[in-house]
Amino acid sequence: MIDRHIPDTGNPPYPWNLDGVAFKLDWQRLGPNEEPSVDDLPSHEYATLLFNTFKYHLGYFSGIIDERYFLGCLNEFYQQPRLVVSRSRQWFAQYLLVLAFGEAFVNPSTSEFGSQYASRAIPLLPDLHFLDKDPLSGIESLCLAALYLHSIDLRITAFHHIGHALHLSIFEGIHRHQPAEVVGQHRSLRCNRIFWIVYVLDLEFSALGGAMGSIRGTDITTKMPSDMEKTLYSEAMDLQISLSRLVSTILTTVYGVGEGSSGPLSLIKKIQSVLHKLAGISQELNSFLGARFQGTSSRTSKVASRLILSYHRCVVLTTRPLVMCILQSRLAHRHSGSSWNTVGSLLNTSVDSAMSVIKTLRGLGDHNLLDSFLPFQLEDVFSSAFLLHIISAVTPSLVPDQTWTANAHEVLDLMIAKGSPAARLRKLELEHLEKLISPIVEASAQGQPPARSNPDGSPAANVESADDMLSAAEDGVSPWDLLGADGMHALSPQQILGFANEFDMDSVIQSMFA
Repeated sequence: MIDRHIPDTGNPPYPWNLDGVAFKLDWQRLGPNEEPSVDDLPSHEYATLLFNTFKYHLGYFSGIIDERYFLGCLNEFYQQPRLVVSRSRQWFAQYLLVLAFGEAFVNPSTSEFGSQYASRAIPLLPDLHFLDKDPLSGIESLCLAALYLHSIDLRITAFHHIGHALHLSIFEGIHRHQPAEVVGQHRSLRCNRIFWIVYVLDLEFSALGGAMGSIRGTDITTKMPSDMEKTLYSEAMDLQISLSRLVSTILTTVYGVGEGSSGPLSLIKKIQSVLHKLAGISQELNSFLGARFQGTSSRTSKVASRLILSYHRCVVLTTRPLVMCILQSRLAHRHSGSSWNTVGSLLNTSVDSAMSVIKTLRGLGDHNLLDSFLPFQLEDVFSSAFLLHIISAVTPSLVPDQTWTANAHEVLDLMIAKGSPAARLRKLELEHLEKLISPIVEASAQGQPPARSNPDGSPAANVESADDMLSAAEDGVSPWDLLGADGMHALSPQQILGFANEFDMDSVIQSMFA
C-alpha cells in the first residue's frame, strides 16, 4: 500500500521470513518397527527439573500431558528404558519434547532450544500412514510438537501438526462429552483437557497465520473445563477459550471477505459487535483476577500475564483494520486530521492496549520473567509495535509519548539476548516498517501530507488529541492493576460498551470513506 502511493522510498524488499529462516530443525523418519535410541539422555533428577520448568512456563497448556501417567512412566523409564519405549513410543516422544522445552527455558542461549531432543521426538509422532495404538497419547505428542515447532518459528509445519492433532481429536470423538460413568473419571477429564488445549492452539496458530479455525464451535459438545473440575487452570482455560474464540471471530468478521463483509457500514458494525463481546469477557476476567490473585505477586503468574495480554491483543486486532483504513485514506485522499475525531476514542483505546502490552512485557523483562521461547509474547510485542508505528505515522497526536519505541526494542533485545529463535527477525521486520513509513512520519511532523506520484486533495493536519480514556481507579486496587506499574491494566466493561455504543454511524462513515 505504501509503496504504491510513495514509490520512491528506496526501501529494500520486504523480508519474507518463512519457515527455517530463524532456526532449521532436521530429523530423519523412523519406521514403526525401528527402535529409537535411549542413549545420551539426562539423569532422572535433571529430567524432573526440566519437567517442572516445562509445567511452570506452559501454565494451563501443560495440561496436555497426563501428569500421573507421565511421571509413572518416567520413574519406570530410568529403571527399564527399552521396555518403556517399546511399550509406548508416544510417551517417549513426549518425554523428549519435555526435555526440549525444558532446555529451551533453562539454557536458551546455549542449548539450541533443546533441538537435540526435539529432532529425536518428531520421527516418533503419528503420521498419516501409521496411527499409534494409544491415540490420546499421539494427540498429546502432536500438540506438544506443534507448540515447539511454532516456538522456533516453523509456523507452517506447526500449523500442519496442530491440525493433525485436532483431526485425530475429532476422529476419536473427544470434541463430544465423554461421560465419567461410561469411560471412567480419569479418562473423561483427560479427554476434556486434551481437546480444549488442542482446540485453543489450533485457533491461536490459525489466527497467527490469518486462517480460520478447523472446527465450528457448534460442533463441540464437550463440557467447559471448569465444569469438569474447579482449579486455577480450568478456570483460566475457560477464559482462554473465550479469548481465542473471539480472536477467531475477529478474523472471520472484522477481517472477513465475501457477501456482507465489505463496506464501511459492515466494518463499523462488526467492530461494535466484537467490542460488546469483549466487554462480557472483560467482566469475567475481572472477577477471575480479583478472586485468584488479589494480594499475591501476580507478576510471577504465567496464567495472569497470558490472559491479560490475550485480552489486549483482542483490542489491537479489532481496531487494526480501522487504523489501516486511516492509513489508506491518508495516502489516497489526504483527509484532514479533524475528520478522525469521530473515532478518536476508539483509536485511543487501541493505543492504550498496545502500550499496555509493551509496558507489561518490559516490566516482565526487568524481573527476568519474559518468555523468550514460546511464541505468544513475541507476537504480542510485534503486533502492538506494528500498530503503534502506523498510528504514530498517520495520527501522531494520539501517541505523544514515544517511549514505547525504546520499550519495544528493549523487549525484543531481551528476547534476543535470551536466545529467542525469532525475535531477531521480528525486530528486523519492525525496522523495515519504520523505514517504509518514514516519509509519512516526516510529513506528519511538518503538518503536510506525504508526497505522492499523483498528488491531489486538500492539505492534511494532525488528528486532535482525544480525551483520556482511562478513568481514575476507585478506592482499592483493581484486579487489572495487579502488576502495578507494569501496565497490566485494561478498560472496564462499562468503558468498552461505551465505545461500542457511542459511534455515530453516519459521521464515522462520512469522515472515513467519503
